[in-house]
Amino acid sequence: MDRNRLARWLLIGWGVVTLWLAGWYCWRVADRGKGGASGVSVPVIASPGVPGYTPKEGATEEPQPVCVIWDDRLIASDAKLSYSRARNVYRLLQRAGMRCGLFPVSRLELALSEPCRVAHLVLLHSAGEEEIARLKGFCESGGQLVVQGSQSLLLMRFFGIAPRDRTLSMRKDDWIGYSFARGSGALAGLPSRIRNTAPMVLDLRAERTSVRAVSYWENARGVRNAGNPVALFEGPYGFWIARAVYEEGSLESREQMLAVLTGAKHPELWEEAAERLRSLTWERLGAQNPDAAEKRLLQQTEGESRRQAVRDGFARLRVREKQVLRGRAAAEAAREVFRESQLIYAAALLPKPGTFRRVAAWMNADLAEQMPDGGGWPAVADALARAGITDLLLQAGSCAWAETPISGIPASASLKRLGDPFPAAIQACHSRGIRVHAWLAIGDFHGATSARKRDYETSGRLLHSSDGGAIAWLNPAHPDNCSEWVKIVSSLAKIPDLDGISLDFFRYPEQSVLEKKDPEVVTKLLARLSQACGDKIRSVAVFGSYPRSIEFVGQDWQAWLDAGLVDWVLPMNYAPNCNVLRWIAKQQTRNRERLVSGIGIHSNEAMMDVVEMVDQLRFLQNEGYGGVSFFLFDVSFLREKVPALEAARVVGSRHVR
Repeated sequence: MDRNRLARWLLIGWGVVTLWLAGWYCWRVADRGKGGASGVSVPVIASPGVPGYTPKEGATEEPQPVCVIWDDRLIASDAKLSYSRARNVYRLLQRAGMRCGLFPVSRLELALSEPCRVAHLVLLHSAGEEEIARLKGFCESGGQLVVQGSQSLLLMRFFGIAPRDRTLSMRKDDWIGYSFARGSGALAGLPSRIRNTAPMVLDLRAERTSVRAVSYWENARGVRNAGNPVALFEGPYGFWIARAVYEEGSLESREQMLAVLTGAKHPELWEEAAERLRSLTWERLGAQNPDAAEKRLLQQTEGESRRQAVRDGFARLRVREKQVLRGRAAAEAAREVFRESQLIYAAALLPKPGTFRRVAAWMNADLAEQMPDGGGWPAVADALARAGITDLLLQAGSCAWAETPISGIPASASLKRLGDPFPAAIQACHSRGIRVHAWLAIGDFHGATSARKRDYETSGRLLHSSDGGAIAWLNPAHPDNCSEWVKIVSSLAKIPDLDGISLDFFRYPEQSVLEKKDPEVVTKLLARLSQACGDKIRSVAVFGSYPRSIEFVGQDWQAWLDAGLVDWVLPMNYAPNCNVLRWIAKQQTRNRERLVSGIGIHSNEAMMDVVEMVDQLRFLQNEGYGGVSFFLFDVSFLREKVPALEAARVVGSRHVR
């Protein structure tokens, strides 16, 4: 064989090997992110301020004692919803100390492998014969299921329940949650109640005597009895929650319920959780044990009163650490030590009161209804004052629904049930020196009635996705939308004694749309709305990445500040940690005294503990931001974050005022 021919064959062989390696690599990448539905990959947590940010939450491919399964075989929107709910279950169980993995149902066999003992199935609608066979083998080997909101008839039949009349019967009513019985036969450790508002719930019944109802839905009138649909079943294979648990009410209650259901038939998981929480307690304080944690924290603490608070706090923790407890009690005690350690961290290191000119909080309109002991808006205002909040951003609605009476906008379920929250909120907050702003989700059209959505789509007032379908987002370039927005803002501006109006969803959506994303259109519209605000304080929630936000969502917010169209903006800097927040802040170098930086306490991007909250506040203080805004001030914020913020104000008062 001559040299030229040999060279050609070697070149061809090298090309084949290269193509094979490239194909293998592409297959591995596709396999790592494959979904089941066309165009569906494993969803990631997208941070509005960080395009393309993909944390590794739940990315483990190793089986854990507890696995959380989401359905990647659904259409794109349903798969993302299943993932979102499953991710929340994963987060809550991690908070409780459980070692978890987060898997798509396409990897069910791997997820159920040793050492898995409990599997949470979240909105698993596509379960077929193959999945049922694997779940059956898992349960017969001692495994347990906790199912949330599945509509798979095969999975229902396997568990031992069925829809009434053998159809997916739905009861249309205002269901607000469910409570748990006490005494003989009740599951120990469950919270008193779970809030889970739903206009419709599946009406299911037990088909076997071995399956029992644990809890029933409560309607908006507070009626709770066995005639209502069942909210939670218990059977030989575990537990069935009729509807997925959403983010409302107390985060601690949701965490407590899921942890109790997880450990009900595998109590050894509590011992493991207790040990993990003990390690995590000192790890979060940057140490390996209480002595090292105390020494490290004292080195960072300024002021003798704060240092004494640290010493006193660690003395209490050492007493608790010496307790010898077993089972669920051990895990609960370890969780209390974790919470106490975080309060000590806050008392030692939180920025001084008055550091930020504005400390804002976003709040849903029905929070007063959820206050303990029926305290209502006075109790809410007291909590805001204890946390050092200066400005309340109270939910007012959107063009699809209204939380306060707005001509032409349908009333929300909350407005119908509870009435207008603004008069009571303004009175209670003003008496404590807190300003109240109407939080308007101006471009969002989610939650609209079918008839209203159809009318807006027919008249061309909705934006369209890249494939031509209408999406639940109003087109800022449509003149009818502009006129309606001006009327809504003018109406809100007439609320007696209201301090300001804060616009949310005032942009194009981050997803691709057929329509041109024109920042000039958004800016000109803002000028009209700014005028409609009259003498009210004007603010807008914005994407933090600047100037990318101009092209990405049409928000040239630095230009808005320069032109005086707004008094301040609220960058949605919802970062899971300070490293990501630092990356965002590099793009926000101008007008920082007029930036009220968002902190995503309980957001899609983050579910942060007190230590992370303190670290982000300290970072924003050092970077010279004029204010911060907490998203979201809810029952969980009230129970977890307010004590921390209050502790710092009380302990530091002697030497910071």
